[in-house]
Amino acid sequence: MAKDKAQAVICFRRAAALGYTRSQLKLGKHFAGDGNDPTQAARWLRLAADQGHMEAQRVLGQFCLTDGDCPVTKFVAKTMAAAFLSMAAAQVGQCRLTPG
Repeated sequence: MAKDKAQAVICFRRAAALGYTRSQLKLGKHFAGDGNDPTQAARWLRLAADQGHMEAQRVLGQFCLTDGDCPVTKFVAKTMAAAFLSMAAAQVGQCRLTPG
């Protein structure tokens, strides 16, 4: 990992530990991808999703549905995915603009 990327992870960890959902999302995405640590990915995504972060809910749902390394059983993964994808969809519905 490049020095700048390692420094970014350190900074995001600090912010995420303070409860910043955007940083939790970024860490989750990092660990789901380049970081290659599904347990950490699920942990950070879940923290942000539980606080209502819509993108984290969507990413966590998709991660649990599609990633063979998701650290939960398939049944739990499907249940979590359905719940988080539903919450994200509900938030999108609340944000619809009405004409007029």
